[in-house]
Amino acid sequence: MTYRAIAIRQGVFMVAWIEADGTTVTHLEDFENGAVHTNITRPDRSFLNLSCTWARLT
Repeated sequence: MTYRAIAIRQGVFMVAWIEADGTTVTHLEDFENGAVHTNITRPDRSFLNLSCTWARLT
């Protein structure tokens, strides 16, 4: 799978790809605030919009 990553600003990236089954995924990954927001369109044209937080493990 090939993905495309674009820097929005320092610590924030938009990452997008297409899964083998045709599912499209776009993430907005915010490392500064520990959050990710995603939009997913499935092959049946259903749509998901999700958000979550994450913590850096050292």
